[in-house]
Amino acid sequence: MYVFGDIHGNWADLNFFARNIWHLGLELTAGSLLFLGDYVDRGSSSLECTAYLFAHKLLYPGKVFLLRGNHETRAVNGLEAHYGSGCLLAQCKTRFGASEGGVVWHQLNNAFDRLPVAAVIDNDVFCVHGGIPRPVNESEDLLETIAKLPKAAPLDTLDVAYYADKPQLSMIADMIWADPVRNEDARGSNWRLDSRGFGKSPRGGVAIRFGSRAIDKFLGQYGFSRILRAHEAAREGLSFSNSARVITVFSTSKDHGLGDDASCGCVLVDNQHLHFFNRASSACRNPPQKLSSSTSWISRLSSGLSPSSFTSDILPESLQRQRNEQGGDKEGISMASKGTSIVHCSVSSLKISRFDHCADEFEMDGENSHEDNQEDDN
Repeated sequence: MYVFGDIHGNWADLNFFARNIWHLGLELTAGSLLFLGDYVDRGSSSLECTAYLFAHKLLYPGKVFLLRGNHETRAVNGLEAHYGSGCLLAQCKTRFGASEGGVVWHQLNNAFDRLPVAAVIDNDVFCVHGGIPRPVNESEDLLETIAKLPKAAPLDTLDVAYYADKPQLSMIADMIWADPVRNEDARGSNWRLDSRGFGKSPRGGVAIRFGSRAIDKFLGQYGFSRILRAHEAAREGLSFSNSARVITVFSTSKDHGLGDDASCGCVLVDNQHLHFFNRASSACRNPPQKLSSSTSWISRLSSGLSPSSFTSDILPESLQRQRNEQGGDKEGISMASKGTSIVHCSVSSLKISRFDHCADEFEMDGENSHEDNQEDDN
């Protein structure tokens, strides 16, 4: 299973992954694709990226899985004043005109309302856009509660008060907005978290943070080894926190103020092992980029060694440091990255279970659409 983080309308990086991972077509590609949300806004190609991903979901419903991010909500992708020409609504109006563009925007959001918010790979890795939610009821099974979340869930406001008496929508908001607390300790940021390990986020609004106490309970109770999420920009395309139990993947190199040499990454989950790849910064600046056969790790792969054979000497210095600090060389974590392009690794198809109710039902409109249930989408 290849897992991707935020795309944010960056067609160049999405196309790079397509040309180097499923370049023969998904029907001839071993493994599946899981996208963790935030397909739109910021970048100039939100419509193209969304159309591409939706088309592949429809063509390969058992191989492509799309989760919902915080930008797959009207409350965010309609903020023209904030995102300007990068806003999905603005791009719809530019492409189709004010009237028809508004219709397209509504229909896209009707589809976004139906995207699942979590996935589990091999009963081992919990995948979500933001993070783990606060329990609605401590006595209930959190995974069962997530599985019962409404299939059509419009999130049209960032007002905390709106969600106060809507526990299911509040849980969805948690999962698409949450961030992990990093480097917490008794005298640091930990004191801002409640007894369950949750607290307010510097982002404000409905966003929350979760710390080691919440992570310990969640992973221990449900038997997961790690949380794989997106939502936060990472200069190398990958970042690690909480002893590498929380891994952030970011799949766009642009529009986040990280500089021209920022990269984008993806994660390969293979038999409960994680392999990390990121794109060369030079490829990000000068696309398109071909795979180089002269680099050491690609040469080693062609000699029959798997990505799990790679050691830290081929990692960018910043990721080496994170790996050492977070214990990333332990418990099945390996990294295959030299800032040189990514290489396709053949893996068997992995099972993704729970929460993906879009595999059998994926539509642009329906009798339970947001338009049918709301008088005014604004």
